[in-house]
Amino acid sequence: MLHLYRGDSYYNDRTNASIYRSDGLLAPACVGGGRTDNIENIGFLETIKWHIDHLQGYEKEYYSITDYISFTEKLDTAKAWAADLNPANLIPCTIPHGETRYVFHLKMPKNELIPISKGVWEFFFTCNRQLLDGNTTNSLLKYFPRHNDCPFCNSVSKVHSIILVKPILVFPDINDDKKYDRAKKLTNKNEEWLVLPNDRHERTLKHRKTRIPRANFWDVEHYNLLGERRERRNL
Repeated sequence: MLHLYRGDSYYNDRTNASIYRSDGLLAPACVGGGRTDNIENIGFLETIKWHIDHLQGYEKEYYSITDYISFTEKLDTAKAWAADLNPANLIPCTIPHGETRYVFHLKMPKNELIPISKGVWEFFFTCNRQLLDGNTTNSLLKYFPRHNDCPFCNSVSKVHSIILVKPILVFPDINDDKKYDRAKKLTNKNEEWLVLPNDRHERTLKHRKTRIPRANFWDVEHYNLLGERRERRNL
C-alpha cells in the first residue's frame, strides 16, 4: 500500500482545505482560476520544477495557481506542514467544523498503480457521494448531492483519475545539469510526491478538472493549533 500525507490549514486560501467536505481536495489551479492546459503549454518537467523550486517571478506565478497538490511519504512532515512547522502544537479536534488544521491521507494499493513513465503512475478510482457533506453545521448541502449518483462514474465505475509523480525519479540524472539541483534537494528532503487531478470535463473531454472528489481511498484528520480559534465563514 502506498501511503501519502498532506498537511493543510483552514487559512490557506490557495487550496481552501476547509471545504473538502463538499468539494474534495482542490489544487490551487481550481481556486486561483489557472488554465487547465498549463502543463501542455509549459511542459511537464518544467511545471514540476516550478512547483517545487520557485525563485523567479514566472515560477512563483505558476506556483500560485499550480496544477499539482503536494504530498509526502512522511506523516511527521505533513503534520509540520499543517502546523506552520510547529507540530508539537497540533491538538486533535473532535468538534464538528471546529478544526483549523488538516492532515489528509491517501491510501492506494501499489498493484493498482499503472506505470506511465519513470516516476509517474496513474490511479483510477470511484468517488463516493455518500461522503459529501456541508461545510458548516447548518448547511443544507448534506441533504442533496449524496443521494444522486455521480454523472461521471455512476458511483460504480473506476473512471476518476489522478496522476502520481515522484519528482526525485523524474528529474534528469545529469551531474552537470544544475538547473534541477535545488528542486532535487527540496523534494528529497520532504520525500515529496505531487498529485495531479486528472478527471476530464464531461462536455469537452479535453481539459482536466482541478480537484479530487470525495472517495474511499482518502480521508482526513482534524486538528487545531494551540491557542487558535476558528473564525466563522459562510460556506
